[in-house]
Parts: sequence; C-alpha cells; structure tokens
Amino acid sequence: MISKLIKKKSIIKIDKVDKEHMSAILHIADKQLGQDYINSDDFIQDDFIKLQASIYNKIVGFITAKELNIEELYKKIPNLKEKNLKQLSITNKINYIGSVATDSIYEGRGVATALYNQVFKELNKDNNIILMTGWKSKKGINIDGIAKRLGFVKILEVKEYWKEDSIKNKYDCPICKNPCLCSAIIYLKHNNSI
Repeated sequence: MISKLIKKKSIIKIDKVDKEHMSAILHIADKQLGQDYINSDDFIQDDFIKLQASIYNKIVGFITAKELNIEELYKKIPNLKEKNLKQLSITNKINYIGSVATDSIYEGRGVATALYNQVFKELNKDNNIILMTGWKSKKGINIDGIAKRLGFVKILEVKEYWKEDSIKNKYDCPICKNPCLCSAIIYLKHNNSI
C-alpha cells in the first residue's frame, strides 16, 4: 500500500538540507555513493544548493547543485576541456549537479525526479547548460534512466574517474570498495529544456 502512496508527488517533501537531518543524509550517501564519499563538514560548508527529500518526515534522498565558471568545471572534469565542446565555448558559467542519492528502499518511486525538478527551479536560469556526473560500474550506469527521462545526453566517459580521489580521501565505492574503478559519465542538458 505504501509504495502506491509514494508515487503521489504530494507526499514527497523537498526542503533545504538542515543540520538536524545530516546523519540521515550521510547514511544514504554512504550506502549509495560510497563510505565516506561525503564528509559532513565539507557538505555543510560548501556553497552547493543542497536539498533533501522526505516522506512522512523520514529523509529518503538528497541532491546538490552549484553554479561553476568554466575554469572550475575544467578543474573538476579535466577531460572535458580536451573534448572541446561547442556548447561550452559559448558560456562562461554552467549549472552543475554534484550528487544525488535516494535511500534504496525508495528507489523508483519518484524521489529523485522530485529532487531534480526542485533543483532545476533553483538553478540559475541565465546559464545555458546543466551538467551532471553519473558513475558507470560493472552493474551499469547509476543514473542513466533518469538522465534520459529528464532530457540529458551523454557527452563523455572518464575511465576510473574516482580512483585517485578514493585512495587519497579513503572512501569506499559501494561497488569496487577502494580504490574506486568506476568511470564517470558526464551528461549535458540545455537549460531552456527544463
């Protein structure tokens, strides 16, 4: 019965992340993105847009997004500069979706879609492009289905994207453990298609 009710968007509540729910968010991040991938101090202090999803007052997911200038983007994804995309040459700033995760019990019930829809409303509409990163493991691409439904297209694959970072920062990938050998899949969407 609950799974049918959850499909109604009205019960998925989206709010700005607050410190009170940080442990629930970190628990979801550890399970879905990898143990210690997100550090609570960095998460709280970072200037990302941070939204949480709840159902009946239980935190069930979160999303982060940020406006980046093109140089910040190239630092974050160095291989992107080599791709020399025409879309990126006409803009100075882009909207970047950093992380999104849903409690595995609530996957496929509209939580991630509700988070994306709300973050789209909060992103800078003057930026022509939205980028986001998914991961590709031996199990497939974690956000490929929702990315396509939301109008994103794959533009780049970066092999072993998190390998060095996972070793340096000592976090465990939920699939590979440490080091993370997953590839990053970079997706692009034009802001006017939100």
